[in-house]
Amino acid sequence: MIKAKKLCAALLAAIAVLTVSGCKGNERYGELTGAVENTNAYKNYEVSFYMSITSETLDITNMFAQGQISIDKSDKLKMSGAMTQYAFEETAAVNLYYEGGKYYTDIPDQDVKAYTEISEDVLLEQFIFADASLFDAKQVKTLKVTEESGLTTYDFTVKPESDEFGRLLGENLYLFSGAGNPDIDKTVFGDAVCSYVVRNDEKPVLHSVSITFPIAVYNKMPYVPGVKYKEDDFRVDVTATLRMNYKAFGEATSVKVPDDLDDYMHESDITIEHE
Repeated sequence: MIKAKKLCAALLAAIAVLTVSGCKGNERYGELTGAVENTNAYKNYEVSFYMSITSETLDITNMFAQGQISIDKSDKLKMSGAMTQYAFEETAAVNLYYEGGKYYTDIPDQDVKAYTEISEDVLLEQFIFADASLFDAKQVKTLKVTEESGLTTYDFTVKPESDEFGRLLGENLYLFSGAGNPDIDKTVFGDAVCSYVVRNDEKPVLHSVSITFPIAVYNKMPYVPGVKYKEDDFRVDVTATLRMNYKAFGEATSVKVPDDLDDYMHESDITIEHE
């Protein structure tokens, strides 16, 4: 009897792991859909993020960015935050601000304060600023649900429309793929490995999102009469990793406006010297 009670207690304390399919899978994915919709319904929120593009062909990380931002979508988009970014073999700390169609960047180590014009629609398509991705249930495979300590984790793979992944990366994909002359129409996106963690509050919301997917980028082949090239010789394989952690929602967040916006210059008037 004692052994039975101990076994029962151990089972109750264990993490509940379920691999679901069919109707049950649709039901559990429907729960995740509700949590994503609840999350995206918030107009004010604070998140930390990480994104990277790694070349599998060259075995190097071409870029990464990680940081934290506060977003206000209640009227016209406003955003403030800070991040550390690595690109073109240089690392820099950057302060960010967006308002009125202008994206401001402050790089203290380089004494650079610049802005560029970018529309809200374009900015809100990219991963850091976009709503959490919601995939069609028909695209979801191998859904596994894990429950522990007030959190539910949904692990699955998905093959969404290719333009959806391209939208999340924006120009970063081709800028940092390592392809010098990409043939954009030939880009192939592989299955994404996703992990969505939901906080089981009275109104469930996302705690974190992780999406990793491979991409094949092809350079344009030169035309030389009489020469036939192999397409794979012009292929570059990269892996994109996107992570988001939701820190706060609603009144617990605030966008901080820099007090020196008049000191920022248009990016076309800035010259940065590289070592």
